[in-house]
Amino acid sequence: MILKVATYKEGVPYQIEADYVPKALDLEFIDLHYVQNVILKGSAERILHTVTFQGLMTSRIEQTCARCLAKMEKDVKAPFDLSYDVAGRETVDTTDDLRDILILGHPDRFLCRTDCKGICPKCGKNWNTGSCDCKVVQQVFDSPLQPLKKILKEKEK
Repeated sequence: MILKVATYKEGVPYQIEADYVPKALDLEFIDLHYVQNVILKGSAERILHTVTFQGLMTSRIEQTCARCLAKMEKDVKAPFDLSYDVAGRETVDTTDDLRDILILGHPDRFLCRTDCKGICPKCGKNWNTGSCDCKVVQQVFDSPLQPLKKILKEKEK
């Protein structure tokens, strides 16, 4: 969103509403998709050489679990409170800051639940819904530190 500094009278808050297509903000990722537009509601106010821009962005996303690849939808609410020094400037582009707020609000790695068991790397069965017949593979992944334990035992000898 581009704020035109000259349109804001000092000390008078102006209500702002905008609707963004997620692809236009470059918000599409492999494991995260916006299923609705990003709705921005906020206000901008100029005080001396500063413009404050605050409000809330809302949308709905679909995330893919990093372990079991299950897809889940959830609502997104991202409040923002930005300030810009506008001395000698005619406009302020807030787009990158708003995009950063949305991106930083998401976890690096999404899990459908904290105890997600993932999928079998051999047959692809979701271990959250039950076990598979690949017992050897499952035993290896039950203890990811097993190879290190084996090395430590060998060094103790």
